Amino acid sequence: MARTTMPWFIIAAFMLTAAVSALQFVPEVTMSLDDAPEHRWIPAIDAVVHAHGINNSICAVLNFYIPVLGILPADTGSILAATIKARYPTRYAELQGICDRVTKLGCPVQIDTLAPFFYFYELMHINAFQEAYHQAAAGTASGHRHLHRQRPTAAASWRRSCSGILSLPVDRSQPIIHGRNMDESPHQGRNMTLRINVTKGGKLLYQIADWTWITTGFFTSQRFGGVSLEQNWREADSFTYQEVMANIANPKSNPFVTMYRAIQEGEMDFDAAVSFLTDANNMAPFYVIMSGTKRRGAILSIDANASLTHREFLHDGMNVTFKVQTNYDRWLPDPADDDRRTVAENTLSMMGRPRSGTELGVWMALSTFPVHNPTTMFTALLGAERPVAEVYVRQAMDLHP
Repeated sequence: MARTTMPWFIIAAFMLTAAVSALQFVPEVTMSLDDAPEHRWIPAIDAVVHAHGINNSICAVLNFYIPVLGILPADTGSILAATIKARYPTRYAELQGICDRVTKLGCPVQIDTLAPFFYFYELMHINAFQEAYHQAAAGTASGHRHLHRQRPTAAASWRRSCSGILSLPVDRSQPIIHGRNMDESPHQGRNMTLRINVTKGGKLLYQIADWTWITTGFFTSQRFGGVSLEQNWREADSFTYQEVMANIANPKSNPFVTMYRAIQEGEMDFDAAVSFLTDANNMAPFYVIMSGTKRRGAILSIDANASLTHREFLHDGMNVTFKVQTNYDRWLPDPADDDRRTVAENTLSMMGRPRSGTELGVWMALSTFPVHNPTTMFTALLGAERPVAEVYVRQAMDLHP
């Protein structure tokens, strides 16, 4: 019997219908940089609480991480708060404003408790912190861990994974497409996901598509006519508590939470942003997936302390039309237990050139298991020439219904 093949557009419509049925509304708010720092994040907090309640959003996320932060020495919070106040007084005022508003809404939190979230990405690269996080994500967090031992961290698996895709449309008059999956714990982080329009002087400056704004920073954003930015976790290095705190104490070091805001609020173009990210004395390794105008994209694999940076670009002068970045160096094969990059690349290749260079094609790749997996919080479509970021919260996937 001859095998029949279902037309691709029917398959796409089926997949899109299935995906849309599992989406949640993402509130949109405006944050004005003209407001006093302590008031800037109040619209975001109020929108989240209005939609989901304090206990099923902000308080749940804080209560998930605070026990993990409990492995740190007791004076860490006060040390970090003092550092932020001295070095980043505006951001300190923003954090204090978040504390005051969240406390007023029924989830008491002090600045010493919230200060570690400002350095959260760096702190998560402490060996023992990773262990505590993985246990918390599995629902089995317990006890304190020794902070000073040096040994490899456990594989992040799906508990801390993200995927980014850059794809060039066939029509060269169309801008590059930037798609992103944010994968993280806990589940209630979905309820904190917002599209935040950041304004200055009454005009839109850039957009945040994220839930990590509780740190006064973000991992996903775009600026029309500028750049789109995504950060993915990288485990190239791990550190002791003393090493991380020494980096934080170094005034030349940059916490990640400051870097994307510096790019977007400084209105850097693509080339300036690439230089800034690769030259910065950052404290922990990370990946950057970014796009700019003129159909340009880049994937940066950045080590700590500006020791080494691997740059890959995507543009019309190349013989490839898409690139995928997850949480592993692209020059190495995917690990056997996490083939998200390979699956996304195979999905895009299977579609063929005309379809891989469309938003639907990128969406399909980001919606294919395990690229879309139980910890996928949201999917975003971004771009430096896209007027509005599209952000869709994904309902938690249950592999064992």
